[in-house]
Amino acid sequence: MSNFLIKGIISGDDFVTETILTGLALNENLSEYWIVAQNENRCNELRHKYNINAMTNFDLVDKADILILTFKYEDTKEMLSKIAGRISKNTLIISIIPGIALKFVSNFFTDNEVIRLTLNPSIISGQGLAAYIANANATDKSKKVVHDMLAGFSKIIEVSNEDEFEKVRRFIFANTFLSYVLVKSLIDAGTKVGFSTEQAGLIVDQILKGASKTLIDFQNAGNEMLKDGLRNKKFTNHAIELIREYGIYDSLERYLTMKETTSLFEADNYSVENNINLNYNWFERMVRD
Repeated sequence: MSNFLIKGIISGDDFVTETILTGLALNENLSEYWIVAQNENRCNELRHKYNINAMTNFDLVDKADILILTFKYEDTKEMLSKIAGRISKNTLIISIIPGIALKFVSNFFTDNEVIRLTLNPSIISGQGLAAYIANANATDKSKKVVHDMLAGFSKIIEVSNEDEFEKVRRFIFANTFLSYVLVKSLIDAGTKVGFSTEQAGLIVDQILKGASKTLIDFQNAGNEMLKDGLRNKKFTNHAIELIREYGIYDSLERYLTMKETTSLFEADNYSVENNINLNYNWFERMVRD
């Protein structure tokens, strides 16, 4: 792999594509990348938004040192078949295709180093979490490439097998989703009692950051003070009264019982691709709102 890396992206899933592009743009010049998009309108949109070289053809695929795949689930087999014969065996393949196993992608690139990556949408704020699994061909050097690529906007977890990857992916996804719902519910409650959205956001941000660190630190230290406080019925009853009074409970219930999000809590259907995409889209709408 050369010192100057030729980095390409073959897109398809718009949300996954824009999530990784937004994260990369935090600490890289995306003009050094090229991306294959569905049509010329999408190319123009990506050029304008990210200053990235966008095209509709695969002319540069064989020249890539690193190739990031963000296809839609249903297009994966067709797209992999289309590019498999054109990829150099020295190209590092990074798959961010939702719901597609590492083994499936690796079967199309038997000589390549292939890494499967999962990201949570918080990378767009530089506070993301990513997990990856690598095939048997992958070297420590290529793993470092992934670490260096993500380090500016995400914490990174390496897992050793597909089952462990799925467990981590699901846990990250469920935690991210519930965290977004909680933050949105708390901000909604703050605006209802007279705070501006900005004021409510600052309060929620600081409290949740502090709560997370405090709870983890106290648990790790085995400190009983916090546990005693949480066991105090008078304390918890008053807190629950306020949660209901400020409408936090109602907001949580409203978000968690929305038809779009039901699939998140149905374990049997959790990995079904259209459910994953549905919830990604719901994330995007909620954050934008």
